[in-house]
Amino acid sequence: MVVGAAPPAADDGFEGGPDEILSFWEACAEAWHSAGSPWRPSAGDVAAYRRLAGSRLGGRVLVLGVTPELRDLVADAGGRAVVLDVSPAMYAAATAVLRHADAADETWIQDDWFDAPFPAGEFDLVVGDMIWWAVSVSNQHVLREAIHAALKPKGRLVSRFRFADPTRAGQNAVPTFREHLRLLDADPAGEQVLRGALYSWLYDHTADGRSKRLDQRRAQALVLDIAATHEFSRYETYLRGLADRLRGPDWTSQSRADLLGIVCASFDIEREEHAEDYDSGFYPVVALKPQLR
Repeated sequence: MVVGAAPPAADDGFEGGPDEILSFWEACAEAWHSAGSPWRPSAGDVAAYRRLAGSRLGGRVLVLGVTPELRDLVADAGGRAVVLDVSPAMYAAATAVLRHADAADETWIQDDWFDAPFPAGEFDLVVGDMIWWAVSVSNQHVLREAIHAALKPKGRLVSRFRFADPTRAGQNAVPTFREHLRLLDADPAGEQVLRGALYSWLYDHTADGRSKRLDQRRAQALVLDIAATHEFSRYETYLRGLADRLRGPDWTSQSRADLLGIVCASFDIEREEHAEDYDSGFYPVVALKPQLR
């Protein structure tokens, strides 16, 4: 891909290299089918993607990542998908849970998002679900320009973002866990959605705000500390299970203003929607129009 201006020197956000990214996604592949919101698009997110992408889903579509829900959307619309991802194991795991798309009708390119050699102006649509937090802040500039170059002048980028809520850093963890466990007792069947919301809070509460990245070890230590208290002893096994899941890279963590400040240097927000089937306040699906140059 053709890229524009050089990224800034600061290397905030995710600091792992390509090998670490590949290793993490290869390890996640087996459990991907059981992941839920907000880590995979919900039915409400998918509906938002469909509305925001519109007829462009039926054209030439670049899918960043292997997200099966997005690949199914393209197939339903009769589009031609080019799937770009670095992990063969994740590609295979996501392909196994496709509902409508046929991998034989897609083009899969095993590469990272920055180096794939796409001609300029090839795509009607670029889609990618929560792609930005898996990229360092400096590489977000590179990715933004790569997407801009790949789109036709009337193309669109439609992406679900994850925005951090900086106000959570100063909140008290005990009432948050108390409320989470109360809701879990009232609705055990909703555990996956409740867990996703708690992890989202934990990530924001323990993030390294200065370096704009998550702190998985700090989040894990907090959960284990709470599990060891008398008040939560009845939930100790459950909480230790929560803590055990807090592994993997320290992804980029940015507020809405920080992340959109980068993306909107080359794109204008056309429309934004929020799913209603989970707490999606900080997980909007956004349609962005490339700025003309």
